[in-house]
Amino acid sequence: MDLGLAGKVALITGGSKGIGLVTAITLASEGAHIAICARNEDDLRGAAAKIVEKTGAKVHYIQANVSSEEDCQRAVAETVERFGRLDILINNAGTFAASPFEQATHEVWTQDLDLKLFGAIHCSKAALPYLIESGKGAIVNMSTSSAKTPAASIERSWRNQHPELTWEQFSQLPHHQIPLGRIGYTQEAANVIAFLVSDAASYVTGTSVNVDGRKGATL
Repeated sequence: MDLGLAGKVALITGGSKGIGLVTAITLASEGAHIAICARNEDDLRGAAAKIVEKTGAKVHYIQANVSSEEDCQRAVAETVERFGRLDILINNAGTFAASPFEQATHEVWTQDLDLKLFGAIHCSKAALPYLIESGKGAIVNMSTSSAKTPAASIERSWRNQHPELTWEQFSQLPHHQIPLGRIGYTQEAANVIAFLVSDAASYVTGTSVNVDGRKGATL
């Protein structure tokens, strides 16, 4: 199936690793031009080289911290300056941070919201005029299904099952009762993203799609 992505321009935040990088490679393989942004320039340089090696696509990398509204605006402006347009925005930047509620400080809450929530808001706001001009602009906001339905009594599970681990180590264990019976692959998430930003999903809008092996308890 031709996804209709040839010649389109995609900006992917958090594009130097993980789902962001695999999504960049997937879109580039479909003929899209790619801009990736992240905080670490060495990671960005390596990611850009990998995208070019695998796809031969045009790639631009931008060192930026999307917790900053100014950096969000600059990332969009650099993308448009480099490629002349912007058709796709994928708000993927984020970190994994977990702690018991009573231990989460104001600073932790602020940092998390600035990166994951306001980062997506500021990038979307900066990109919107260009996406409208594109005529087929698309935005995909990434999150984790556990943000919708956090596990109950997770601290008790930690104490009972793995007291030898720190909270951060336990939170990242890939064993938490996935009905499909296995951990998902980054490529599986990238495939769904590629569909959502493509012409094949031209009548899909304002929806939430879980890519979680049915682990999430909500739609």
